[in-house]
Amino acid sequence: PLNLSPPVLTEDDASKVLKDDKSAWLLPNNTPGEFTVDLGAWAEVVAVSLQNVDQHDRGVKGFKVQGSGDCFDWRILVKGELPKEGYKGPNSASLFRVGARARYLRFSCDSWHGRGAGLKSFKVLTPPQKTPGLKEFKSGLAFLVLSAVLGPWAWLIWLTYKADQVYNEGWESLIR
Repeated sequence: PLNLSPPVLTEDDASKVLKDDKSAWLLPNNTPGEFTVDLGAWAEVVAVSLQNVDQHDRGVKGFKVQGSGDCFDWRILVKGELPKEGYKGPNSASLFRVGARARYLRFSCDSWHGRGAGLKSFKVLTPPQKTPGLKEFKSGLAFLVLSAVLGPWAWLIWLTYKADQVYNEGWESLIR
């Protein structure tokens, strides 16, 4: 686990699968299990924050977090163990570095402390979202000037630029 306190990364809406409230993910006694999170679009996953339940007789021990773009082909992003001690407040989570892009994340537990597995908190940490700024304004202005000068050829140049952007950043770059 990483010891970053507090994380300087932002938390996206998909991270609220398990919040720091009274909710928890509990499995039946002596049973492995998993859940899948749809992030809504491809995202750069920097880290995952995990926190065991606050019950003395159960908790996640061995786990893995896998990533996928299509929910069929999975690759392991993180594999590790959580300590037995459970919830000790919102700042007691274990942080694991991921550093990968994914659309779906699957958390699976294959061993546990006590009678069964339970998880208090599961959060996905992503880089801060960029807000449109001067760069986007300049590229729009450049396109208008290019259109005035080159006429119909400006569209061909713009399409070439966008194709390169899709190649480097993925299709979701077109809707940002």
